[in-house]
Amino acid sequence: ALNSLIPLSDCFHEMGAADKAEQTLLRIVTPRPNDDLALITPEADEYREALFRLGDLYMRSEQFEKAIARYEEALERYAGDPRADLTTFHLADAHRRSAARIRKDLENPNNVALKDSLCVAHQERLQRAHEMFNRAIERFQKRPVASLPELDRLCVKFSHLYAADAVYDLSLVAGAGSTEPLCLMVHRRRR
Repeated sequence: ALNSLIPLSDCFHEMGAADKAEQTLLRIVTPRPNDDLALITPEADEYREALFRLGDLYMRSEQFEKAIARYEEALERYAGDPRADLTTFHLADAHRRSAARIRKDLENPNNVALKDSLCVAHQERLQRAHEMFNRAIERFQKRPVASLPELDRLCVKFSHLYAADAVYDLSLVAGAGSTEPLCLMVHRRRR
């Protein structure tokens, strides 16, 4: 029965029932009292698989903050897993895409009261994305380029592009002729 949970989650996902797929995976990584699944520990293959798949599921459903949490846990627990290089890329991309969503929130005039906290969150996400893309590049470069599958080579290329993109976004300016980052300029104007 325990071995059937991952395939069951896959079935739910293929049927378009992402919520049921999520709940099935969460049952594995979040045991409930008096539940037979409480026997599954982080050392179990099912737990490992569920954790990586939860991150992927959250990325597909654009729940970037949840994806970040699951990917970070997966990398912390299973740094030597063969999927760790690709997961590092996905983690960086989750930060990048979360920053893009926060940026839209910054542009929304209804969020004036939240501007400072959104600005800080935006900057932190971009900085973390830059850091993680560079880490992904380092991880992939430890393997001979000729041995990298096409997907991994694409991840290296996108990591370079997105790392540079994060630096650019961090340096965006508020107005013409200004070289001061947007968040710093806004913060100084309020003083």
